[in-house]
Order: sequence, then structure tokens, then C-alpha cells
Amino acid sequence: MELRLATTRGKLREANDDFLDILDVFRIINLPSPRSWQATIAFDVSGDNLLHIGASPALTDADIQQLLDGRVPSLFAFKGLVFRIGGKVLKVALEPETWDAERETFLPAYEDFGESVNGQLKIIGYALPPSLCVYDTFLEWLHSNTWFGSQKFRGKNYALELTYMSIRTTFQTRKRSLSPSVPVFEQSVPLNVNDTFSGHLYIKLQPDGPRTIRHLKFGIFDPEAIRSQFWRRLKLRDNGVELEIDEPHLSWFTSIGSLDFHYQKELLASVLAQRAEIAQMPKYVDFQNAINLLENQVAAQKLLERQQRLQRSPKIVCKAGEIMAVPSCENELVALYMKLETLGMIPFACKVLEYTSRAGIDALANHRIAPAGAFSLYAPVEFEYSLENYFDHEHPMDQTTLIICWEANEDVCSDRCRSTPDRWLYFAIGANVDIPVLVLSKIPELEITLDNHN
Repeated sequence: MELRLATTRGKLREANDDFLDILDVFRIINLPSPRSWQATIAFDVSGDNLLHIGASPALTDADIQQLLDGRVPSLFAFKGLVFRIGGKVLKVALEPETWDAERETFLPAYEDFGESVNGQLKIIGYALPPSLCVYDTFLEWLHSNTWFGSQKFRGKNYALELTYMSIRTTFQTRKRSLSPSVPVFEQSVPLNVNDTFSGHLYIKLQPDGPRTIRHLKFGIFDPEAIRSQFWRRLKLRDNGVELEIDEPHLSWFTSIGSLDFHYQKELLASVLAQRAEIAQMPKYVDFQNAINLLENQVAAQKLLERQQRLQRSPKIVCKAGEIMAVPSCENELVALYMKLETLGMIPFACKVLEYTSRAGIDALANHRIAPAGAFSLYAPVEFEYSLENYFDHEHPMDQTTLIICWEANEDVCSDRCRSTPDRWLYFAIGANVDIPVLVLSKIPELEITLDNHN
């Protein structure tokens, strides 16, 4: 018997040489109509792995012929292939010399009375991938690459039963989602490619969800094929989106995805064309209003938590009254310094002229530490929440004339700094220069108090 191919032997070998993923054989799930599947991994006397595959309901002879016409190249990537058709068990010997006739559009198959098939297909010499033996990994692969992960078949009573070493594991279609506590928009709309009806588009939107686009049967599109411009043109704000395309024209059975890039581009363009129509739906307007309400509620809650946190925070006070809460980061440190400078509470002459942290050195200032000393004009100043951060960030010491920080941990910085009789003044020790350090928390006129109000 000649097993007729819809391609050539050379194209089959090229596909397997360039794109083979060992799990690709399970993409046969996508070819016939949806059903349950059984797969058994066994071993023969020569030590070869055997992968038996069956289906419920059983595949028809026409299904088998379609499966074996070459559109699933990975079926022919191993040592041999046995299949049951017309009441007979036939074998395709995939020896190296078989592939020498690159232009042939058939493979020789012969009846083999010594072969047994547990199901309807058997792959001889199947290279067992480790991911097949890890439940979560293989389930994720099934959901990402077959209709087992589609919205249409979510919660349906289909399964793949895998038996290995007498252990049977059942992999099911995606479960139905629980009713979410956030707004969700779900809609199915017609999909027209070049003004011709081509199928349907299912769209699901919800805050903070994933952004994926998949074909109902063949799984998730290669992320590299979906440019960021596509998501921007959908105008989704920060919403997550799940797009599922149900149409009969695309097909892929290797890990590379669809090779029909031109049609795929037209398909994505038709998805974008649906955006304006969906935006006019009352259901979508209600969804956006619910999102706006939710965002306002979240913002209000964050503001309330911020206010409560500030009320509980230790405060910095002076004779003039409360200044602000104790800083917890560099930005708050800068705000505190600016207030102290305005109040005239910096213990030496210093005026910050410019603060631009993204320009490298944080600030430029005029300052003079010693009362009788000369001013350093337009001098580079570095702000750090703690002095050790200055050393950790490896700033060039010859480009710093003053460090302003909130705290200086002497245990950490003892070999890199020295104290002075003025508690607020330290010096960072460099190879060629010592840099003055202003420690704001040690300015004598400042006190830290705890607010006991809730």
C-alpha cells in the first residue's frame, strides 16, 4: 500500500529537522473533530519506546488517512509508524534510505501481522520528553497548543488519558472560571477577512488579566508574531484581554506555529477592525463604566491607607512645630532637606540650586562647611537615604563635594567614614579626598515623636 501524502518526503524531513518538538505528535488532537484521547507509553523487547494512541469515539478510516497525509510531520520523525485501517495493521518503516527519494509524495506501507496496536496508531522509537511526565507542564502544553485550552470547550467532558509505567493520568479541558469579583466583558462577534465571513472572534476583557491571542484549535499564537503595536491599537488601557479566533483556514502542527504569515496578518487586521464595533456596544460601555468606578474605589482606598499610614508614622518636629513624617526613601529625604533649608535649619551655609537625579549626580549647590572657609559654587551634591547606599552605588568620589543622608550606620561604614565633634557631620573617606556628610537625623534642633492617634 502507498500512504499518499499532501506534501513530499523532502518537505516532511525538512520540517522535522528544523522545527521538531517531541510533543508535536499530540497535535493530532487538533485535526479530527473534538473527542477524548488515550495515549500509552510502553517498551518493546529491543528497548524502543512505543507510543500507542487511540480516540473515543474511534477515528474513522478517513480520519486516519487525513492524519497520515503529512500535515502532522512529527508522526514521521521516529523509527517507525504503525496504524490500523480497514481492519488491517499496516507499518511504515521510516529507515534513513526512505528519505532519499525527496520528491516522492507517498510512503510505502505494508501489512505486518506481528505488530499490535493498543488503539489506532503506534509510534516506534518515540523519544520520551521529560515534560510529558510532569503533570502541570504537560497540561499547560495541551492548553496552549490544542483546543483543550479553548474558551469554547472550557468545562466540556473531554480528556486525554496518559498511561505510563502502569500509572494513568487524566488531562482535561480548561475548567470554567469562577464568577470574578471584578468587572468582566465577554462577547463573541463575527470575523470578516477581506469583507468575507471567516468565523468568529471571542473576546474577554478584565482588569489585570493576561494578554493572549489564540486560535480555537491550534492554540496560542507565537508572541513574536504579535507585535506590541497590535495591543496598542486595541486601546485596552491596563485591561487584560483574551482573544480566541474560531476559523477554519489557519492550521499548524509544529512548534513554529502557522507558516501562512500573509493570511495571519489579514486575520489580525480583521480583529482590530472589530474594535470600533465592540466599543459601541452598550454592554462594553457598561463594562468601561464599571472599570472606571473600580479604579476610583481602588484609588480612594489607597489614599485612605496612605493617610492612615501617615497618621501612624513618627514625625519630625522642631520649635516651629511639625515638619513632616520621618523619611523612608530618598525622595522623602530630599523633601525634608528642602523644608529644613527653607526654615534655616541646615547647620552650615548651603543652598541647593538644582535637583535632577536622572542627570547622574543628584544636585548642584553652593555650600560652605567651615564658617571661615570658601564657598564651593555649583558644587555636585549627592542625596542618599543612608550613607552606606552611597558606597554601594559606587559613585565617583572625585565628582562629589557633599553627601546628604538621613542616617549613617557607623557599624557598616566604620572603615569608610569618620565622625566629628558635630554629631551631624561625618566625612566619607576616599583615596584622594574626604567628602563631608550631612546626617539630617542628627541635627540637634530636630526631634522625632510618635503620634499615638489611630
